[in-house]
Amino acid sequence: MRYILFLLSISLYVYTYYCYTLEISHSCDGVTWESRGVVSIKTEKSLSGNFSQTPISSRLLSCLWLKAQTDEFYHVRAPVTFSEKESPSETAQFVHGFTKSRHLFCSDLYDSLTIYTDSKGGVLSLFSESKRGCVTGEEWSRGAKSQIKEKLSTSLHLVHAHQHPGPEPPVEEFLKEHIVEKEKKERGEDKSFFQKYWQYLLIGFVVYTLMGVLVKAPSEEGGESH
Repeated sequence: MRYILFLLSISLYVYTYYCYTLEISHSCDGVTWESRGVVSIKTEKSLSGNFSQTPISSRLLSCLWLKAQTDEFYHVRAPVTFSEKESPSETAQFVHGFTKSRHLFCSDLYDSLTIYTDSKGGVLSLFSESKRGCVTGEEWSRGAKSQIKEKLSTSLHLVHAHQHPGPEPPVEEFLKEHIVEKEKKERGEDKSFFQKYWQYLLIGFVVYTLMGVLVKAPSEEGGESH
């Protein structure tokens, strides 16, 4: 009896301490979603909370592995407001975040989640970021196979921001385009010296050859005269 009362008191304390919740969902394609876990906070203005995560399903993990090999995105989403219910309603609206699937495996299934909120418990945006510790190809694939586990590791950050009036800008599309462009730039920086400057080397070789021909021609003509 005492044990039951103890558990009830603990449950009541947790419920009292964490009054507002936010369910985080994740997906490998942005279409089929699974629960990743629940963020719980004490008040709508809290800057810290508890993130109780759900083990990742084998289906989602396999899908992420395939997406990583084609360098596609891992998606996360959250309802636009904290509530007193753990699960969002069917008509709930969401904010979305994403990171490269490959980066999740490179960082041993670790990411950093940042949730921007307003003073009324509204969720303005959600960002997911993973370390970029490896590159595409055999290097990341070989290292990632030994790092697959059943649960994501996460550092959670809650940040208050001021919501500006007017229509919401297409932040997600802009960020996705920015990440893709940055990836292209990083791949370009990893190229060898010859891959980067082969055009200039070719032009230099052609100029050098032509100069050699022009210099050699007069000497041959002079050698033929007696």
